[in-house]
Amino acid sequence: MYKSHTIRVKRDRSTMLSSEYGSRPFEMLTLTTWGRNRQVLNEILEEARLYAMSIMESGTTLMVPSYDTWHNFGEPRAPRSLSSVILDEGVTENILKDIRNFETDKSWYIDRGIPYRRGYLLYGPPGCGKTSLITALAGDMKYNLCVLSLNDSKMSDDQLVQLMGEVPSKSFVLLEDIDAMFANRDGKTVIEGSTKVTLSGLLNALDGVVSSEGRILFMTTNYVERLDTALIRSGRVDFKQHIGTCTDHQLSEMFIRFRPEGTENDKKRFVKDIRKCNKPVVPAYLQEFFLVHRYKELNYVFEHINDLWQNIQDIQLTEKILST
Repeated sequence: MYKSHTIRVKRDRSTMLSSEYGSRPFEMLTLTTWGRNRQVLNEILEEARLYAMSIMESGTTLMVPSYDTWHNFGEPRAPRSLSSVILDEGVTENILKDIRNFETDKSWYIDRGIPYRRGYLLYGPPGCGKTSLITALAGDMKYNLCVLSLNDSKMSDDQLVQLMGEVPSKSFVLLEDIDAMFANRDGKTVIEGSTKVTLSGLLNALDGVVSSEGRILFMTTNYVERLDTALIRSGRVDFKQHIGTCTDHQLSEMFIRFRPEGTENDKKRFVKDIRKCNKPVVPAYLQEFFLVHRYKELNYVFEHINDLWQNIQDIQLTEKILST
């Protein structure tokens, strides 16, 4: 029933998968009502459209390639707060300011004949918040997040160029772990797992003639020294930022976030106790430590700080086993 009208809904799902529709089957909804007034159908469709738009505006839409076009991946995700990503002082603010300046500087680029595109490289050890920061920035800016994997065996240079030329407006393009994608076979740099994508094809897609205007690209890497200099030269990457292990500022802020009942002295004690071990702390491991002990008393947390190092050793051992 809709506004006192009986609506019959028929849902048909095709048994065939269409490459133009991603990996999901094509579906058709047929709405039928009785009478001569079709306005009720227009109203229910408009209400559905507005509802869908409200969900998209309140969440972060993930998009993935399907052949040479972009498609939504699942439902929009609740936007992650920038305050939940605790990095060193000024890191988040500087990147956000640069993106906002880029948004308002379109005419400046056009007047000077500069391609209206912006590239960012975040580098540093795994688990330090590179991807989390990008996700939070997308949520704060109300941008889509287009996740591009070059390891797809079906991806080709031509498809890559087409995808980069059709990036939806207000979207970030994310290339994660870009260093892990490259290999050298027969003297030709290619993408691991793919027999059709080359480094030259990627470079052409990033700043070729057909590359879309207004595009914001993020690349992440754990090993910046492994990247080809042509990939990260000015014009392709305009802003480079190291995201490292926890500074004292991050330790303090993470302590307050996860244990807000702590006093100023508790915060200082926590930082001091962590630094006694003289070991670098990865934010992901510290978050896991707080998660494990979230129901414990604060004194218990202080007494078991050494558990953090055991957790790190266990995780590193697991990662080593998985990598081999």
